[in-house]
Amino acid sequence: MAYDYQPHDNIFDIESMTNLYVDTHYYPAQNLAIIYYLSDVEGYHDFDKADPKTHQSISLEISKKILQCNKSLRELAKDKDNPLGIRFRNLRRPMNLAKYCHFWGLTPTRNSSLNYMNAKGQIHPVTDRSLNYARKHNSRPHAKWVSENAYNNALLSGKEYSGANSCNMVTPYYTVKRTDPKYDKKKYGITMGFNSDNYDLTMIAAFLGHVVHNTYARNYINELCNKNSQLAKDEWSYPSDSRLNHDRTLLLDGQKEKDPKNLTGYPILSPEFFRHFNNELFTTYKRSMPQLLQHQPDLQPRDEADSKSFFKQIDNPAYYIYKGWMTSNRYLDVANLNEHMKFVPLKRIAAMEGWQILESKNVTANTTEIHGIVQIADLIGYNNSDVQVTKQVFELAQYQDALTLRRIMLKKFPQLTYNFKLKPALTRYYKRTIKHIDKGNLNPVEKINAKNKISGIKEAIHSNKSSKMYKYYQKARSAADPQDADPRPDNLRFSPLTDDATSAKLISNVIAPYHSMEDWPDIEFWFPDPRALKIFRAKHPEMLDILPKKPFDVLDDTMNWAKKVDKKYGLSDLPPANEDTILHDGHSLAKTFQPIYDLYREVEGHNANDTLKGSKKKLYNVLGKLETVGPSLDMTDLLHHTNANIPYLHRDGNETGTIATFSYGGIHGVEFKLHKYINDYKKYVKKQKQIDYFRNTLKLTPQLAKQRPFINYHGTPLNPKDFVKGSGKNAKWKNDKPLLYKHPSGSSYILNDDYDYVSVGAVRHEDFSGYYPMLISREGIMWPHDEPKDTYHQIYVERLHLKHQLKKYTKNSHPWNVINIKQLLRKLLLNSASGAGDAKFFNSIRMNNKIISMRMMGQLFTWRMGQAECLAGMNAKVTSTNTDGEYLQNIPGPVNDKTLQETVAPLTLFISPVPLVRFVSKDANNRAEVENHGTEQQPKPVLAEAKGATLNGWMGPSVTATISHPAIIDYALAHYLAYQPDPCNSKFKTDVIYKLIEKKRQELLSKDPAVRQDGMTFFQWVIASNPDKHRYPYIRCEKQVENPVYNPLSTKKEEREPYVWKSDDDLKKTAIAIPHTNRLFLMKHPKNKKGQLISNSLFLASRQKVQEATFRKLQDKGKLDQLKNDPDVIAIFDNWGDRSLSDNAGSGYSSYNYKGSIAKLPSMPVHQNVLIEDHALNEISLARSKQIAQKLDMDAYVEMIATKFHASWDNNED
Repeated sequence: MAYDYQPHDNIFDIESMTNLYVDTHYYPAQNLAIIYYLSDVEGYHDFDKADPKTHQSISLEISKKILQCNKSLRELAKDKDNPLGIRFRNLRRPMNLAKYCHFWGLTPTRNSSLNYMNAKGQIHPVTDRSLNYARKHNSRPHAKWVSENAYNNALLSGKEYSGANSCNMVTPYYTVKRTDPKYDKKKYGITMGFNSDNYDLTMIAAFLGHVVHNTYARNYINELCNKNSQLAKDEWSYPSDSRLNHDRTLLLDGQKEKDPKNLTGYPILSPEFFRHFNNELFTTYKRSMPQLLQHQPDLQPRDEADSKSFFKQIDNPAYYIYKGWMTSNRYLDVANLNEHMKFVPLKRIAAMEGWQILESKNVTANTTEIHGIVQIADLIGYNNSDVQVTKQVFELAQYQDALTLRRIMLKKFPQLTYNFKLKPALTRYYKRTIKHIDKGNLNPVEKINAKNKISGIKEAIHSNKSSKMYKYYQKARSAADPQDADPRPDNLRFSPLTDDATSAKLISNVIAPYHSMEDWPDIEFWFPDPRALKIFRAKHPEMLDILPKKPFDVLDDTMNWAKKVDKKYGLSDLPPANEDTILHDGHSLAKTFQPIYDLYREVEGHNANDTLKGSKKKLYNVLGKLETVGPSLDMTDLLHHTNANIPYLHRDGNETGTIATFSYGGIHGVEFKLHKYINDYKKYVKKQKQIDYFRNTLKLTPQLAKQRPFINYHGTPLNPKDFVKGSGKNAKWKNDKPLLYKHPSGSSYILNDDYDYVSVGAVRHEDFSGYYPMLISREGIMWPHDEPKDTYHQIYVERLHLKHQLKKYTKNSHPWNVINIKQLLRKLLLNSASGAGDAKFFNSIRMNNKIISMRMMGQLFTWRMGQAECLAGMNAKVTSTNTDGEYLQNIPGPVNDKTLQETVAPLTLFISPVPLVRFVSKDANNRAEVENHGTEQQPKPVLAEAKGATLNGWMGPSVTATISHPAIIDYALAHYLAYQPDPCNSKFKTDVIYKLIEKKRQELLSKDPAVRQDGMTFFQWVIASNPDKHRYPYIRCEKQVENPVYNPLSTKKEEREPYVWKSDDDLKKTAIAIPHTNRLFLMKHPKNKKGQLISNSLFLASRQKVQEATFRKLQDKGKLDQLKNDPDVIAIFDNWGDRSLSDNAGSGYSSYNYKGSIAKLPSMPVHQNVLIEDHALNEISLARSKQIAQKLDMDAYVEMIATKFHASWDNNED
């Protein structure tokens, strides 16, 4: 998808070494790369000078080397109309430093925003002039309240805090914003990075914050930026000054006595200064790097009455520089546009997409210092490569769609950006307070006194002066609604949302932008919200006879329904269905449901919201009544000790062979091997009878039984030893009772692996898409008790209307696309609400009690729907249950539809069943769905969806999900499960798999480069190691010394041919280091003259912790050789500069800290030969592609597919 780059839009990335700092910015519209740098590399301090060795321009040499390693840059350089420009800017040169400050918004021109910039465009230190509004709650400058919920709420908009929300103050560290008057997108660009919010921008803000606090630098730069200054007219002419080097570069002394604000001990204009912050970020602030820019908490209490509260002191320019960027909406973190893949490394995404993978051989993750021009060029070249890959990622459809949705959302909902209007909010607060006073249990005198206390609010409103109303700002905010947003440039929120905001932030601020919503006091089961029920009954007069007249207790209603079923089918006196009664012919539904009823009833009335723990305040419940917050309960521990699995039953009380698993989140359910369990249980019962015969009739003890050769048991010879375990005093009779459920320590009861079953067949899908949004609307979760309308429900209704409109237009037509974008925007908001509402972190819609209650009620409804279907059809069963819906087998369509509507209509719910011609389900998270795209008479089965660890990549690698194996595995398994007759219960057909993957292999022979690239992405295996975890991939080769690496695609014949040697003595094992991120292909093994196979196999060199006790024990026994490191591991660690093993002792083995280890890549066939191909797949020629296709090890791929199938999808016992 094309993106309309403006002239100053740029993509950037930084690199920091102890003697070289690089910040590269690429401007796509200008085809220009500007590289800012600070260099202390010996002989290469200034790239504008000549190389001391070659006497050529250093910048020219670096540019040539950059183009050599990056084909995409070479292509840009060949553009005849607009060839690539590369400019180097040494930040020690004052004008370059001034430009750098100007670029990052610290030296605005005369045409920049006047609201938040110094009128002269100069840099000033923090002064009292900028602190007018910072004194509202604290006398210290720039203080932000961080301890109490009330002030956490304030941070969402906090006009009382100094920042980007008032034009009456001077804050020179705020850059131009997209909300500024007359903002010109062609003049002020968007700066984009990958994971830049966390690292890159923090580093740069720390640097600039120190620069502007250095008096000399500030004054000098201000002079350069002054439009009347002679310095600004002649960029390379400098005055004579003692603070300049002989080559006119700027010196900024970093000693503490010279600059008390610089605590690093390094000169500000030095790579070491950046490296200091780099090390600090990765050691102390890795999880949240911008925290480095803030001072530590000031633990001084606000007052004696509140000794637990504290302020976080934020009074440095570095923080405000960073805050300004975050406020401007001109700094885009591309990684944030793909929330599920945010922490996936950039190079892994490049590899998945089939792009070039570039990693420096000379500069590694453990390199801290650069030497010579080769390493300089490597570092800058790969820095530029990351910039280009970031651009490619940003232009992917998934990222562009996310950006489009968010930009539309920011326009539609001004409350995401702007603060509220003071007068209507304060008026609403006044009216609401008067109403509460009039309705309260107060005598006339108390009412008068209460109204007198708020009389000042009425006077402030009538005065129509903001200054007087502002006195009651906090009260006004508590009543502010989303529609009160006041979109003025000088009325920005403290933290306005931006183009890369998370979905959780978006929904929470659309619904509750100015104050937090209140939770229920505890977990409860009343449904629906009386206000929502009143509206629903008014909209559906035809359903009044079946709709509830008032809210009802869902838990009690479900139990009463189960009891009615028992009475209807005569099941009341039968036992419950559980492991102990599974051999019975019938079971009571109510008794079977009883454990779930007891579990849910026990958590009812308890508080699950940590922020309310210990609170004595009263909150409104779903019925609109005030109640005190309930006591807290460890709900997780309770669930872990309760078997929350219950079976679905037929109308005769017999089990269907499927179960439902309840929890506090979503419900799940699967089919299991019921008949196997019954048979195992019968064998157990029979064996127990035999043991009883030994013990009671023959009076045998386990010890005596082991001495008997055999016993005649009713004509059958038995060996008593087979019934005893242990020996001597420890001998005991065996108890081989089969367990349907296992109970891992610290976990819930789960189905035993022995009884796992993969369901296959035609189903009716009860589609629950929009289930949670529907329940949230019905339950009024997002509807404050004192508000006239429900914003969330309004969004929900809008989406239903838009989805209905979509059906009127052809898919992908212009009207369809416009409507689809609108409905997707609402879908994003609606689906994010339940997650944000049940979060463990602060947000304005965190309401754990409400969301957990809603989910539990949703589970009860889901089970009730599925159970009703099982009762309606003689052989009906729910083969899979999850939050997306239920899948039912063996039930006629009319019966299904009638039963479903009879069940859900009284619950005010709407569910639409959809038939599937085949449904394959391992569990709730692993399934394949096949739809009929033909007619009933001429069906056309089409694989529509496949999900799961071995199915997610069935359509090829995608930036929406990572896979840890070649995508061809998912492709083959998905199609095999979708189209092979009875795939899970019949013998696995490898010939079918060969045909499936051969079809993909043929794509590598296509003349169309796009088809070839797509085919290769299915066979590629992307591996990415993490140097932080000391894991390094390497190739172990068996080869001749003279022939270092086998490469079937080499242009040299001797490298393409199989290895040949005179004797086995010439054969050596050699470890070859490879990059951290690689694209592998499984290749056939080459052979020597003797016909022996040779392999280039991939392994992982790593390390494992050796406990001190283990080390001492081996040392005492003289067995330290067991800790001896493999030479390959040492070699690979040394190659990457990782000295954590070799620095220990130099004796070949580690100290008791770590021991080197070698691991095989999971799922990789043993001794598999591999090819590493890190070039862009679309650049591979047809000839090379044919060579790869010819040498692909199809047997290895089929072996991996078979292994995955047998592990996850095979019902056969053998």
